[in-house]
Amino acid sequence: MLLELSVKNFRNFKNWFKFDLSTDRDYQFNTESISEKEKIVRHSIVYGHNGGGKSNLGLAILDLTCHLNDSSIMPSLKSNYLNAHSDLDIAEFIYKFKFDGVIIEYRYGKSDHITTVYEELFIDQVKCISIDRRRSDTASFNMLGTENLKTDLSNSQISVVKYLSSNAVLEDNLTNTIFTKFISFVNSMVFFRTLTKGAD
Repeated sequence: MLLELSVKNFRNFKNWFKFDLSTDRDYQFNTESISEKEKIVRHSIVYGHNGGGKSNLGLAILDLTCHLNDSSIMPSLKSNYLNAHSDLDIAEFIYKFKFDGVIIEYRYGKSDHITTVYEELFIDQVKCISIDRRRSDTASFNMLGTENLKTDLSNSQISVVKYLSSNAVLEDNLTNTIFTKFISFVNSMVFFRTLTKGAD
């Protein structure tokens, strides 16, 4: 489940903004809203003033799905991707997930809605996947079953996480099982918008 999102230089989020779904409360009045096992808020509502960033928070959460899935990119992500008040040239995202008590941390930076500049994926604090195209187009994999993957991605803008999940036959171990749960969870994430013309 999604545990936490931090985002910087994306749309109206100039500085780091953290959205934390972890909780130590039990919410006995509404137990369906909390994952008892993981202590994560499962269902919630974000509300606030118009123009406060609610939709952009939703887009930041769902940028991940456009990044890792084969689904079409939402029109909302194609314009005004970077914060207009910043001199930085990439938007940065940090997602934390928790599956069976194991934390996955996925970090990436993009210069626009398509171009990935760097990526790092940690499972239980171990770096499993990484690339930083500012230094090299060579990806690094630290998962059983990735030994024969091509690591030179100089002719591709594909996410290395998407590349690995689409091309590797991973061995059966805890790390790879957690990775598979992460990919499955991201594939099931959806974003609902109003059907009115001005919604996007």
